[in-house]
Amino acid sequence: MRSAGKELAIPYTTAWRVLRKRLQFELYRYQMVQALKPTATIAYQSKYSNSTKNFYISKKKPHQTMGYLKTPLRNPKEYLKKHTRETMLKSECKPSACLDKNHKRPPIPKRDEAPPIFHEGSNKNFIALNKLNVLRKPALRPAKKWVDTEKGDSFFLEFSGLVPKFCMKKEFGETPKYLVQRRKDLDRSQEMYEKSFPEKKFIKLSDEERNNLLEGLRANWEELNTKYMILPLMLDTKVLQKRKIELERKLDLLEHDIYFLDKNEENDIYILPE
Repeated sequence: MRSAGKELAIPYTTAWRVLRKRLQFELYRYQMVQALKPTATIAYQSKYSNSTKNFYISKKKPHQTMGYLKTPLRNPKEYLKKHTRETMLKSECKPSACLDKNHKRPPIPKRDEAPPIFHEGSNKNFIALNKLNVLRKPALRPAKKWVDTEKGDSFFLEFSGLVPKFCMKKEFGETPKYLVQRRKDLDRSQEMYEKSFPEKKFIKLSDEERNNLLEGLRANWEELNTKYMILPLMLDTKVLQKRKIELERKLDLLEHDIYFLDKNEENDIYILPE
Protein backbone atom coordinates (compact mmCIF):
# COMPACT_ATOMS: atom_id res chain seq x y z
CA MET A 1 0.00 0.00 0.00
CA ARG A 2 2.84 2.38 0.75
CA SER A 3 4.45 1.75 -2.66
CA ALA A 4 1.07 2.36 -4.39
CA GLY A 5 0.63 5.62 -2.45
CA LYS A 6 4.09 6.84 -3.47
CA GLU A 7 3.47 6.08 -7.15
CA LEU A 8 0.10 7.96 -7.07
CA ALA A 9 1.50 10.79 -4.83
CA ILE A 10 -1.24 10.35 -2.21
CA PRO A 11 -1.09 9.14 1.39
CA TYR A 12 -1.24 5.37 1.80
CA THR A 13 -4.26 5.70 4.14
CA THR A 14 -6.24 7.32 1.29
CA ALA A 15 -5.27 4.50 -1.06
CA TRP A 16 -6.33 1.94 1.55
CA ARG A 17 -9.76 3.60 2.03
CA VAL A 18 -10.40 3.69 -1.71
CA LEU A 19 -9.50 0.02 -2.20
CA ARG A 20 -11.20 -1.27 0.93
CA LYS A 21 -14.40 0.82 1.21
CA ARG A 22 -15.22 2.01 -2.30
CA LEU A 23 -13.87 -0.83 -4.45
CA GLN A 24 -14.34 -3.40 -1.60
CA PHE A 25 -11.03 -5.23 -2.27
CA GLU A 26 -9.57 -7.41 0.42
CA LEU A 27 -5.90 -7.02 1.16
CA TYR A 28 -4.97 -10.70 1.14
CA ARG A 29 -6.58 -11.05 -2.31
CA TYR A 30 -4.90 -8.01 -3.75
CA GLN A 31 -1.76 -8.95 -5.63
CA MET A 32 0.40 -7.08 -8.10
CA VAL A 33 1.37 -9.24 -11.05
CA GLN A 34 4.29 -8.44 -13.30
CA ALA A 35 3.31 -8.35 -16.92
CA LEU A 36 5.20 -10.51 -19.40
CA LYS A 37 7.26 -8.66 -21.86
CA PRO A 38 7.53 -9.92 -25.45
CA THR A 39 11.30 -10.31 -25.09
CA ALA A 40 11.04 -12.67 -22.04
CA THR A 41 11.60 -16.42 -22.69
CA ILE A 42 9.36 -19.15 -21.29
CA ALA A 43 10.98 -21.59 -18.80
CA TYR A 44 11.85 -25.08 -20.02
CA GLN A 45 9.11 -27.67 -19.77
CA SER A 46 9.49 -31.35 -20.61
CA LYS A 47 7.29 -32.81 -23.29
CA TYR A 48 6.71 -35.88 -21.11
CA SER A 49 5.29 -33.97 -18.14
CA ASN A 50 1.63 -34.55 -19.02
CA SER A 51 2.14 -38.27 -19.70
CA THR A 52 4.06 -38.65 -16.42
CA LYS A 53 1.25 -36.98 -14.48
CA ASN A 54 -1.36 -39.18 -16.12
CA PHE A 55 0.69 -42.31 -15.40
CA TYR A 56 1.08 -41.35 -11.73
CA ILE A 57 -2.61 -40.64 -11.36
CA SER A 58 -3.57 -43.94 -13.03
CA LYS A 59 -1.54 -45.97 -10.45
CA LYS A 60 -3.10 -44.24 -7.48
CA LYS A 61 -6.23 -45.70 -5.91
CA PRO A 62 -8.70 -44.04 -3.60
CA HIS A 63 -8.22 -46.78 -0.95
CA GLN A 64 -4.47 -47.27 -1.31
CA THR A 65 -3.45 -45.94 2.15
CA MET A 66 -6.55 -45.74 4.35
CA GLY A 67 -8.57 -48.64 2.97
CA TYR A 68 -12.12 -48.74 1.71
CA LEU A 69 -14.71 -46.38 3.13
CA LYS A 70 -17.09 -49.33 3.19
CA THR A 71 -15.71 -52.81 2.91
CA PRO A 72 -17.13 -54.43 -0.22
CA LEU A 73 -18.88 -57.72 0.43
CA ARG A 74 -18.20 -60.84 -1.59
CA ASN A 75 -20.73 -62.55 -3.70
CA PRO A 76 -22.39 -65.42 -1.77
CA LYS A 77 -21.24 -67.81 -4.49
CA GLU A 78 -17.57 -66.89 -3.89
CA TYR A 79 -17.26 -68.59 -0.48
CA LEU A 80 -13.98 -70.14 0.67
CA LYS A 81 -13.59 -73.64 -0.68
CA LYS A 82 -11.41 -76.49 0.41
CA HIS A 83 -7.79 -76.71 -0.92
CA THR A 84 -8.03 -73.27 -2.55
CA ARG A 85 -5.14 -71.77 -0.53
CA GLU A 86 -2.76 -74.72 -0.87
CA THR A 87 0.33 -74.27 -3.02
CA MET A 88 0.51 -76.98 -5.59
CA LEU A 89 3.97 -78.53 -6.02
CA LYS A 90 5.33 -79.58 -9.32
CA SER A 91 4.71 -83.17 -10.20
CA GLU A 92 7.82 -85.24 -9.51
CA CYS A 93 8.46 -88.58 -11.06
CA LYS A 94 8.49 -91.63 -8.82
CA PRO A 95 11.67 -93.72 -8.43
CA SER A 96 10.17 -96.55 -10.36
CA ALA A 97 9.14 -94.25 -13.20
CA CYS A 98 12.61 -92.62 -13.40
CA LEU A 99 14.36 -95.92 -13.95
CA ASP A 100 14.73 -97.44 -17.36
CA LYS A 101 12.50 -100.27 -18.38
CA ASN A 102 15.48 -102.57 -18.94
CA HIS A 103 16.95 -101.81 -15.50
CA LYS A 104 17.27 -104.86 -13.24
CA ARG A 105 18.67 -105.23 -9.76
CA PRO A 106 21.75 -107.46 -9.29
CA PRO A 107 20.97 -110.99 -8.13
CA ILE A 108 21.31 -111.95 -4.49
CA PRO A 109 24.81 -113.40 -3.87
CA LYS A 110 25.01 -117.01 -2.81
CA ARG A 111 26.35 -118.19 0.50
CA ASP A 112 29.70 -119.37 -0.92
CA GLU A 113 30.34 -116.26 -2.98
CA ALA A 114 32.69 -113.66 -1.55
CA PRO A 115 31.50 -110.04 -1.36
CA PRO A 116 32.66 -107.82 -4.22
CA ILE A 117 35.89 -105.87 -3.73
CA PHE A 118 35.83 -102.19 -4.61
CA HIS A 119 39.13 -100.57 -5.42
CA GLU A 120 39.55 -97.10 -4.00
CA GLY A 121 40.13 -94.57 -6.71
CA SER A 122 39.59 -90.92 -7.37
CA ASN A 123 35.81 -91.35 -7.51
CA LYS A 124 34.78 -93.04 -4.28
CA ASN A 125 31.42 -94.62 -3.84
CA PHE A 126 30.96 -94.14 -0.11
CA ILE A 127 27.64 -95.97 0.03
CA ALA A 128 29.15 -99.08 -1.53
CA LEU A 129 32.21 -98.86 0.74
CA ASN A 130 30.03 -98.60 3.84
CA LYS A 131 28.08 -101.66 2.75
CA LEU A 132 31.33 -103.54 2.21
CA ASN A 133 32.63 -102.57 5.67
CA VAL A 134 29.43 -103.80 7.25
CA LEU A 135 29.72 -107.12 5.42
CA ARG A 136 33.35 -107.61 6.47
CA LYS A 137 32.76 -106.61 10.07
CA PRO A 138 32.56 -109.57 12.49
CA ALA A 139 29.31 -110.22 14.26
CA LEU A 140 28.88 -108.63 17.66
CA ARG A 141 28.54 -111.05 20.55
CA PRO A 142 26.26 -110.19 23.44
CA ALA A 143 27.95 -109.27 26.72
CA LYS A 144 28.00 -111.94 29.42
CA LYS A 145 25.85 -111.07 32.43
CA TRP A 146 24.81 -112.68 35.68
CA VAL A 147 21.60 -112.33 37.69
CA ASP A 148 21.46 -112.46 41.47
CA THR A 149 17.96 -113.97 41.66
CA GLU A 150 15.45 -115.45 39.27
CA LYS A 151 13.76 -112.07 38.65
CA GLY A 152 16.55 -109.83 39.86
CA ASP A 153 18.79 -107.28 38.21
CA SER A 154 21.48 -108.26 35.72
CA PHE A 155 25.15 -107.22 36.02
CA PHE A 156 28.15 -107.57 33.75
CA LEU A 157 30.06 -110.76 34.49
CA GLU A 158 33.45 -109.24 33.64
CA PHE A 159 33.37 -106.71 36.51
CA SER A 160 31.66 -108.98 39.06
CA GLY A 161 34.84 -110.73 40.28
CA LEU A 162 33.51 -114.19 39.40
CA VAL A 163 35.68 -114.47 36.28
CA PRO A 164 39.36 -115.45 36.83
CA LYS A 165 40.51 -112.37 34.99
CA PHE A 166 43.62 -111.28 36.89
CA CYS A 167 44.96 -114.66 37.96
CA MET A 168 45.13 -115.82 34.34
CA LYS A 169 47.46 -113.01 33.28
CA LYS A 170 51.08 -113.78 32.39
CA GLU A 171 52.51 -111.36 34.97
CA PHE A 172 50.28 -112.64 37.79
CA GLY A 173 52.26 -113.24 41.01
CA GLU A 174 55.33 -111.31 39.84
CA THR A 175 56.70 -108.15 41.41
CA PRO A 176 55.69 -105.05 39.45
CA LYS A 177 58.37 -103.47 37.33
CA TYR A 178 58.23 -100.10 39.08
CA LEU A 179 58.94 -101.73 42.47
CA VAL A 180 61.93 -103.61 41.03
CA GLN A 181 63.28 -100.39 39.54
CA ARG A 182 62.82 -98.53 42.82
CA ARG A 183 64.69 -101.22 44.73
CA LYS A 184 67.57 -101.03 42.26
CA ASP A 185 67.73 -97.25 42.65
CA LEU A 186 67.89 -97.54 46.44
CA ASP A 187 70.69 -100.11 46.25
CA ARG A 188 72.64 -97.95 43.81
CA SER A 189 72.30 -94.86 46.03
CA GLN A 190 73.45 -96.89 49.06
CA GLU A 191 76.55 -98.11 47.19
CA MET A 192 77.41 -94.59 46.06
CA TYR A 193 77.11 -93.28 49.63
CA GLU A 194 79.31 -96.05 51.05
CA LYS A 195 81.95 -95.32 48.41
CA SER A 196 81.90 -91.59 49.15
CA PHE A 197 81.93 -92.01 52.98
CA PRO A 198 83.65 -95.33 53.77
CA GLU A 199 84.35 -94.48 57.44
CA LYS A 200 80.84 -93.39 58.41
CA LYS A 201 78.22 -96.07 58.76
CA PHE A 202 74.62 -95.99 59.92
CA ILE A 203 73.96 -97.01 63.53
CA LYS A 204 70.74 -98.68 64.57
CA LEU A 205 68.83 -97.04 67.41
CA SER A 206 67.88 -99.27 70.32
CA ASP A 207 64.47 -99.12 72.00
CA GLU A 208 65.90 -97.36 75.08
CA GLU A 209 67.65 -94.70 72.97
CA ARG A 210 64.54 -94.22 70.90
CA ASN A 211 62.38 -93.67 74.03
CA ASN A 212 64.90 -91.23 75.53
CA LEU A 213 64.97 -89.29 72.23
CA LEU A 214 61.18 -89.16 72.12
CA GLU A 215 60.95 -87.92 75.75
CA GLY A 216 63.52 -85.22 75.05
CA LEU A 217 61.64 -84.02 71.98
CA ARG A 218 58.40 -83.82 73.94
CA ALA A 219 60.09 -81.90 76.76
CA ASN A 220 61.48 -79.40 74.26
CA TRP A 221 58.05 -79.05 72.70
CA GLU A 222 56.48 -78.32 76.12
CA GLU A 223 59.10 -75.67 76.87
CA LEU A 224 58.63 -73.92 73.52
CA ASN A 225 54.87 -74.13 73.82
CA THR A 226 54.92 -72.34 77.22
CA LYS A 227 57.03 -69.55 75.68
CA TYR A 228 54.59 -69.30 72.77
CA MET A 229 51.55 -69.07 75.09
CA ILE A 230 53.17 -66.28 77.15
CA LEU A 231 53.38 -63.98 74.12
CA PRO A 232 51.00 -60.98 74.23
CA LEU A 233 47.96 -60.82 72.00
CA MET A 234 48.96 -57.51 70.40
CA LEU A 235 52.31 -57.85 68.65
CA ASP A 236 53.15 -54.21 68.07
CA THR A 237 56.92 -54.40 67.70
CA LYS A 238 58.93 -56.27 65.09
CA VAL A 239 60.89 -58.13 67.80
CA LEU A 240 57.74 -59.80 69.09
CA GLN A 241 56.63 -60.68 65.58
CA LYS A 242 60.00 -62.32 64.76
CA ARG A 243 59.92 -64.23 68.07
CA LYS A 244 56.47 -65.60 67.30
CA ILE A 245 57.52 -66.73 63.79
CA GLU A 246 60.66 -68.45 65.13
CA LEU A 247 58.73 -70.29 67.86
CA GLU A 248 56.15 -71.53 65.35
CA ARG A 249 58.90 -72.84 63.06
CA LYS A 250 60.61 -74.77 65.90
CA LEU A 251 57.30 -76.22 67.11
CA ASP A 252 56.51 -77.50 63.60
CA LEU A 253 59.90 -79.25 63.36
CA LEU A 254 59.47 -80.90 66.77
CA GLU A 255 55.96 -82.07 65.93
CA HIS A 256 57.22 -83.59 62.67
CA ASP A 257 59.99 -85.53 64.47
CA ILE A 258 57.66 -86.76 67.22
CA TYR A 259 55.13 -87.95 64.62
CA PHE A 260 57.88 -89.77 62.71
CA LEU A 261 59.08 -91.66 65.79
CA ASP A 262 55.56 -92.57 66.91
CA LYS A 263 54.57 -93.83 63.48
CA ASN A 264 57.69 -96.00 62.96
CA GLU A 265 57.56 -97.65 66.36
CA GLU A 266 57.83 -101.17 64.96
CA ASN A 267 60.38 -100.33 62.23
CA ASP A 268 64.13 -100.03 62.72
CA ILE A 269 65.61 -96.52 62.75
CA TYR A 270 69.17 -95.82 61.68
CA ILE A 271 71.14 -92.65 62.33
CA LEU A 272 74.39 -91.31 60.91
CA PRO A 273 77.04 -90.58 63.58
CA GLU A 274 78.56 -87.11 63.67
